[in-house]
Amino acid sequence: MRTVFLLLIIAGGVWWGYSIWFEADLIEMDESSTTSEQTNSGSSSTSTENTADPADPAPIDPVDTVLQPDASDIESDQIQQLRSQLKADPDDGTRIRLAQVLLASENPRNVGEALGILHRIEEADVDHSATARVLLLREARGTEQIRIAQQIIPSGPDTAGYGEACLVIADEIGFDTDTTAVKCWQLLSDAYSSSDEIEWRSPIRQKLRNLVDFWVISKRPFSMAGFATVISGDSLSRIARNNKVTVDSLRSLNHLKTDVIHPGQKLKFLKGIFSVEIDKSDFWLDLYIDGRWLQGFPVGHGKENCTPSGDFIVDLVQKKPMWQPRDGRTPIAYGAEGNPLGERWIGFEDTPSHQGLGIHGTSDPETIGSMGSEGCIRLRNEDVVEFFPWMRLGTRILIHD
Repeated sequence: MRTVFLLLIIAGGVWWGYSIWFEADLIEMDESSTTSEQTNSGSSSTSTENTADPADPAPIDPVDTVLQPDASDIESDQIQQLRSQLKADPDDGTRIRLAQVLLASENPRNVGEALGILHRIEEADVDHSATARVLLLREARGTEQIRIAQQIIPSGPDTAGYGEACLVIADEIGFDTDTTAVKCWQLLSDAYSSSDEIEWRSPIRQKLRNLVDFWVISKRPFSMAGFATVISGDSLSRIARNNKVTVDSLRSLNHLKTDVIHPGQKLKFLKGIFSVEIDKSDFWLDLYIDGRWLQGFPVGHGKENCTPSGDFIVDLVQKKPMWQPRDGRTPIAYGAEGNPLGERWIGFEDTPSHQGLGIHGTSDPETIGSMGSEGCIRLRNEDVVEFFPWMRLGTRILIHD
């Protein structure tokens, strides 16, 4: 009897729980139906009144639902098109283009295929072999890269990839010894001159500066420099004249604080043809000796691009220069207010179309890297003092855009 009673209690509890759950479910369904009707009514009202609930998501523009292809899809399409083109008309130019797209994909399998294509074209010695060699040079490393660079360099500066090949070999040999320094100096100078791109030249310029500071414009013995032994009765001016260099260059190279010299003293000098290139777009000046880079400085030039491009010849060099205004005003002495020439003046020979041009220092360093002068090339005072010793009458100055 007790068992029956317990079973009745349990059954009653189950029934009561089920009734409660069922009633709650009905209420939830009813509320959901009511909310749906209100939403539909609200949507109709919104269409009529052209208003929107801030909580509702923004409407989707049908244009936005179109999937845009990503870069990998575009590359895949290009690869397939180039493959089809090669089947119809096998051509090395198309093979080169296919290799470039395969390399750009950065997919290891594609890169391997591209290298295979380029090696075959390079070995075939056809019209596009030079282009294939350049692409291989950029992808190769170690001994393979050196091998390719050594193939490019003998063909000369007009060969594709010449500058990059020079840089590869220069980095390989370094400049730890006099012999390697001579070779590296020429290779880096050739690499630097092979392009006018700022991003390409800046790191090479730093390599050159390290080499030049260590070997060339220091007191260190160097096979590309000369040495004069002072004898009794010598003077700096006599030694400079005998070796066709400037007194200032002797002072600079040998770190002389005065003009006093002694018999037996060895003085280093740099003998060669100096030339200057000024890139207006880069606001930069480069100094060369016999085609090898020696120094470089940031510059400013003429307002509204009034500094002319062309070849000029140095015909006057002055320290602490006086300024003669072009409009006939009274000359202004060095250091006086209104004299813009700074510490040094390197004047150009006048031409029928250009007069009074030159390179000078400035006490307004903020004008360096901008077009702020009346047409001359400006250097910071400390830079023009460093640059000045290498300037001789007759030095060629090339200014280009």
